[in-house]
Amino acid sequence: MKYYSFRFLVLFCIGFFVFQSIWITSAYGQSETVAVDATPKPSSEETSKINSVSEQTLPLPADSHKALPKEYLLNNGLKVIFIKDTAFPLVSCFTWYKVGSRDDPPGMTGLTHLVEHLLFQNIGNFNGNQWANSVVRSGGEFSGFTSEDFTAFYSNLPTYQLELAIRGEAARMRSAHFTKLSVAKEVENLVNEEKAQEQDPMHILNREVHALAYEGHPYRNPPGGWCHELEKLTFNEAKTHYDKYFHPNNASLVLVGSFDEEIAFKLIEKHFGSIARSDNIPINVYPQGRPQLAERQIRLKGHNGKESIILAYKVAGIGDADAVAISVLEQCLNLQFQGSLHTQLIDSGLCSSVQAAFEQKHDAGLLLIKCVGITPNGSDKVMQILESFLNQLKTKQLSDADVNRLVKQTEFTYYSDADGPYRCAFQTGFFSTLAKTEDARLWPKKILQVKAGDILRVARLYLNEDNRVLGHIAVVSSNIPSKDKKIDRFISKDHLSFLSHTNDTLNRTLADDHFRLAAYETGVVKPYTVPVRNTASVQSGTVSPSKSATDSENSNSEEPQLYCKILRNGLRVIVLESHLNPLVQICGSLKAGSIYEHSDGRGMSKLLAELLDMGSMRANKQQLIAAQGDLGMPPNEMLKFEPGLENITFHSRCLSEDFASEIRQLFTSLMEPRLQNGDFEAAKTDLAAVLRRTEKDPEMRIDRTLLKSLINSSSAYYPIHPEEEINSISNFKLNDLTDFYHEHVNPANTTIFVCGDVQSVYA
Repeated sequence: MKYYSFRFLVLFCIGFFVFQSIWITSAYGQSETVAVDATPKPSSEETSKINSVSEQTLPLPADSHKALPKEYLLNNGLKVIFIKDTAFPLVSCFTWYKVGSRDDPPGMTGLTHLVEHLLFQNIGNFNGNQWANSVVRSGGEFSGFTSEDFTAFYSNLPTYQLELAIRGEAARMRSAHFTKLSVAKEVENLVNEEKAQEQDPMHILNREVHALAYEGHPYRNPPGGWCHELEKLTFNEAKTHYDKYFHPNNASLVLVGSFDEEIAFKLIEKHFGSIARSDNIPINVYPQGRPQLAERQIRLKGHNGKESIILAYKVAGIGDADAVAISVLEQCLNLQFQGSLHTQLIDSGLCSSVQAAFEQKHDAGLLLIKCVGITPNGSDKVMQILESFLNQLKTKQLSDADVNRLVKQTEFTYYSDADGPYRCAFQTGFFSTLAKTEDARLWPKKILQVKAGDILRVARLYLNEDNRVLGHIAVVSSNIPSKDKKIDRFISKDHLSFLSHTNDTLNRTLADDHFRLAAYETGVVKPYTVPVRNTASVQSGTVSPSKSATDSENSNSEEPQLYCKILRNGLRVIVLESHLNPLVQICGSLKAGSIYEHSDGRGMSKLLAELLDMGSMRANKQQLIAAQGDLGMPPNEMLKFEPGLENITFHSRCLSEDFASEIRQLFTSLMEPRLQNGDFEAAKTDLAAVLRRTEKDPEMRIDRTLLKSLINSSSAYYPIHPEEEINSISNFKLNDLTDFYHEHVNPANTTIFVCGDVQSVYA
């Protein structure tokens, strides 16, 4: 369970600093810049203070203000990675272990996952759930997950609780206290969890597709294990597995956020320094299995309703040179699924969703295409459309213009997936564990080097029928009880050699199976409940003679780099610097909400927002979308205006190198809106259609009814019926909207908030 008090803390911090800056600037002048000083304080003698063997700032191209990773190696082999960013007084602490379900001994699938679950209770001097309770009471969250290649634990906490996170991770590493009773209880919990998840046919299909794709390799086993093996796991097996793999020289500790590096060094040395390395950690190398000679198929019967399809192509692992090009190919597939193929597959009603996913692994990965909610007997048509598109990818090379846009969008997606301390820590630890730490920063540079020929080559190499597994949930007309569900396997061309592998699995019942857990898709969340009674609080010990625990609470983090300025024309600009990733969020508001409408002009604010969203006199909406698409921005991150009661809000997100371009687009839309008859009438028509859909939405109708019962009918906040707004809008003239625009859209009514990888002076 993730605890949302942490999210509340983040929102509170943002609100506090924004309110503080607005109040200061309002009180002390119209053209003064108010900044909360956050000059970085370099750590002193970092190498000696951490008792490290080596230290390096990774040699990556970046500006001096970028948050670069620093990597250290302790004498006991623990890899430590720091990425410092002072945007918020928060820190994300991850510990990664190079042990996953691939390392489960034969006949003991689910063992790594079991050990992961056992490492949340009775660790070190924390009894029961004491550590978990302490994290939650601090406003933080925690969890862990097991994948095929690694096991990871994390906690997101306020900076002043950094020692709580580090102390807990150190206790988890070598001071866990298993008992036969606790192991038996956790095994029972996991078995029940697996059986409950088997009620979802898509999970079953996903698991079985992976089992077929990875014949001869331990990736064929789900990280959660097969139930018939999981339920037999013992205390001795769990303890042996824990003692074999959970050591400092098989782990990486990643800290991302706002923290004092010198204090963090001392805390790590204090809690991890005494843990001895192990010289008996096995280095497991697994065969890739025999080459696949033909398509493998699996069909799940017994599901009444919609059909589903999974296509799984075995592709290169994360360390292979093809992996970057495959990630661009994945982006190409998803863009088509949102574009032309969306019309053929989703708008036509053939299926409800279609998506591609590149599962990056240490060994061979998978490129998956999932089509869900297919209409009965519609699977053949869906396959025909998909195969036609895939064949086109393999025969026709993309144009340079298309590739340039594609790699920019792949780069943007990559950075979006690593936005914020938690995601940045995850991405850094993921690459550090499966490849090299610097690959996390070099990956987007490699993306930009992908050419049309690279995409064509990997498409031809991997997107072949003989290299895939086809999974299908087929609809049956009769009502089959869940216990009678069964899996039928079909194989073409190479069926003789395949059957020798599946003799045992053909007879496996669904009750013995477990759906696939991919750590990069969903984490295994600990179902802890915080008791009402008080527990002993966690005391922070003295850090060192030079900096005490009190110092760590006051000095652990630097103040966020927040600036606010009111320009001479009244425009308020607020900037919060964060340099974890080269992304910039732009948002703001206009004091032009519906409460400013005249009684005979209801709907004017919504109409203005609709028209502002149509672009400017320099570029219409389609041209604006094309320009932002060339910058790599996905549709949901492009400039958007939305109406509200008090304000018309706007927002977009772009790469920092495109910040100036996006700001120009914003101000052009505000200063030169398309106030002409053709666009005005189009905006009226589009808004009327939106309002009619709103009237049919049950939730919106309930909300409107509730508000009417609470608000005086004479109030400007009193909701009006959509039909009343439609009638009012139909009578508007262009001059009416022009007058409303000039009255309310001006710098003094505008606030712009910029957050991300931008320097305040430049912004």
